[in-house]
Amino acid sequence: MGTKRWSRAGLILVGLYVLLLVWAWIYAKTCTGTYCGMMVLLPVIPWIMLADRFLTEKFMMVSYIVMILLNIGLIYLIGCGFTRVGQWISRSLNKSRE
Repeated sequence: MGTKRWSRAGLILVGLYVLLLVWAWIYAKTCTGTYCGMMVLLPVIPWIMLADRFLTEKFMMVSYIVMILLNIGLIYLIGCGFTRVGQWISRSLNKSRE
C-alpha cells in the first residue's frame, strides 16, 4: 500500500482561502459603512447565487459553513490538479531530454 500524501499546492491554496476568509470577517466586523456586511459574503461568492433561498435567518449559519466547506474542497482539488499538471510537465520534459 502506498502512503497518502497531501497536495502541497492544494494546501497552500486552502491556506490562502482561509486567510481571505479571516480577513473578510475581520474587515466586516471593523468596517463602518453601507456595504460592510457584504464582505462576509465574499468567500462564498460562487454558492451565494445558487443558495439564496436557503439563506433565511434559520439556516444562514449552517448554509454559510456548508458553502465555506464546499469552497475549501474545491480549492484543494484545484491545487491537486496543479500538482498533477506540474508532474505531467516534468515527466514530459524528462522524456524529451532522453
